Amino acid sequence: MEQAYLAYLLDQPARWPNRLAATAGDEERLWLIVLCTWHAARLRQAVDLAACHRALAGLRRLNPALAAQAEAVFAEAHYLLGPRWAPVWLDLALAQAERLGQHHLKARLLGLKASALEAAGELGEGARFRKVARALAQRQGAALYLRLFVDPLEAP
Repeated sequence: MEQAYLAYLLDQPARWPNRLAATAGDEERLWLIVLCTWHAARLRQAVDLAACHRALAGLRRLNPALAAQAEAVFAEAHYLLGPRWAPVWLDLALAQAERLGQHHLKARLLGLKASALEAAGELGEGARFRKVARALAQRQGAALYLRLFVDPLEAP
């Protein structure tokens, strides 16, 4: 379901409130708010962080596993808005992913944290997190992910 919303959002971002939010349940509506925040950050548009925080709080109450995924999306939105300030949100998303067994999110979050630390000038810590992200992606068999997101310059 989230993939359908995301595909629609990426294809027609201006029309999502009229067509999707009207028929969505509470969880879906809150998830859409998080996705729209991510999408706006991706396009370098204005972002309503307060609305996204409220949506995340609602998701934590209604569906903690979905909230862990939403926290990861929100952390990535923060990274897109300014990687230097993203490590706090990435740490929160990593903790949620660990606590709720969302291990498929961890390699991406660790890769983003590595980039965020490097952007903040902490090159040694960034390299350490990049190694951890690479090792985790390799253990998970995520070769395409590894090539595209963790080590884009080391692609074969």
